Amino acid sequence: MRREHGGSMLEAGQALRRGEVTSVELTERALAVAGGLGVDRGPVQGIPLGVKDLIAVAEGRRVTR
Repeated sequence: MRREHGGSMLEAGQALRRGEVTSVELTERALAVAGGLGVDRGPVQGIPLGVKDLIAVAEGRRVTR
């Protein structure tokens, strides 16, 4: 997350674990930032997609835990 909206992702995760912020609050902050960008990314903007399944990885490289 950007500094003006709650710090870095690391800081946001730490605050979440300490109970200083909820996942709902973090989501709302992220949506507010995204909504304020004003960038049209095309007809599939906002449609979730599985990036893991779409990127090329070296053969034999483990992509799951």
